[in-house]
Amino acid sequence: MTTPAPHPDAPRILVVEDEPPIAMALEDGLGLEGYAVTVASNGTDGLAHALAEPRPDVILLDLRMPGMSGLDVLKRLRAEGVRTPVMILTARGAEADRVAGLECGADDYVVKPFSMAEVIARVRAHLRRDREYGTTAADEAEAASAAAEETVTFGDVQIDFVGHLGKKGETDLALSPLEMKILRLLWDERGRTVSRERFLREVWGYERLPVTRTVDFHMGRLRQKIEDDPKTPRHIKTHHGVGYRLEVD
Repeated sequence: MTTPAPHPDAPRILVVEDEPPIAMALEDGLGLEGYAVTVASNGTDGLAHALAEPRPDVILLDLRMPGMSGLDVLKRLRAEGVRTPVMILTARGAEADRVAGLECGADDYVVKPFSMAEVIARVRAHLRRDREYGTTAADEAEAASAAAEETVTFGDVQIDFVGHLGKKGETDLALSPLEMKILRLLWDERGRTVSRERFLREVWGYERLPVTRTVDFHMGRLRQKIEDDPKTPRHIKTHHGVGYRLEVD
């Protein structure tokens, strides 16, 4: 079956994968959904495609590749200020890879072998989230009207949701758009527990909830950034078996 040519305005998906059967399956499956898919078979080419214009809207990135690894690609992208959503592809049982990828700025992960339906659902979610959390002129104007309510403080942490800035004391916090959205939801519901399911729906944009620990990984990263002692958090508290809540003084 021939994959139809994508619409000129179709979302652009970059697949960086060195295993031809997996790369082909992703290219065909995403192409049939109407996405414009580019495949790179190694990290060097993947990085070049990720930095080229027009930029991809979502990147699917295998971490284990010879030469320039997916982790190296991810580090370079984030160092260059590229905030494109990145879904890392990892092998079953490779939890250390998932942790390393998320710590380097990945937005999500998919474990091989995966179902195409799951991949497509997650790509849709990231596209939807990226649109909702974009920084167009209209978004900036609308947000600026509520600027007085959009800079919040808890403990020695200050978050400016309009400017997408954070500080802990006098130190600037490097917070990703995803982390800002997590903090926005925690702040709006401060003192109340927010379930993992709600984070997946409202922050990640999932309609069908995947089995994933990505919420817990990202909470761990946020604690590393804003807590004095991440192992004994003062602000981001765990409600075991349910979710997380933000405690403010």
